Amino acid sequence: LVVRSAWDVDERLSLDATVRYTDELPILKTDSYVTADARLGWRPIEGVELFLVGRHLLDSPHIEFPRQQPVTLPGVVEREINAGLNWRF
Repeated sequence: LVVRSAWDVDERLSLDATVRYTDELPILKTDSYVTADARLGWRPIEGVELFLVGRHLLDSPHIEFPRQQPVTLPGVVEREINAGLNWRF
């Protein structure tokens, strides 16, 4: 189950959030979990955006099925926070 929200607070500020529930996967011995991701973006001038992203914010490190890999081996996922700059010209 996934719930997403994308909100342009005003012309310069945006807030995106995702909450996701994954049921247990007994065959992979992984427990169910709920996690959330959030992204805050600020555009101080046209063509420039500064952003802050938090991933896996609700649950402590947990085993998760890696969607990007064809092999069905679970991996441990931890919280992470990233910041960045987009410059469009």
